[in-house]
Amino acid sequence: PGTELDAVAKVLADGRAHLDHRAVLTAENRDGLVQALDALSGGVESPDVVRGSVTTPGKVVFVFPGQGSQWDGMATHLLTTSPVFADHL
Repeated sequence: PGTELDAVAKVLADGRAHLDHRAVLTAENRDGLVQALDALSGGVESPDVVRGSVTTPGKVVFVFPGQGSQWDGMATHLLTTSPVFADHL
């Protein structure tokens, strides 16, 4: 109960094995996190739970967009011009 959520998130992101099946929980406070954990453990769909799996281990892309204004519409453009991007979406 006394642990800060950002400390929990850091340990989960940096201090654990990166497994093939993963989940991301979003919450604004401890109660929200407990509700999201209950949904995850119960297999219940929740807007605060995102599940996924690694399809191609070892590939990493770093994007440093600055403040982002130069990227306006980038995803929309890539969706129509890049078959690889569109397939992944």
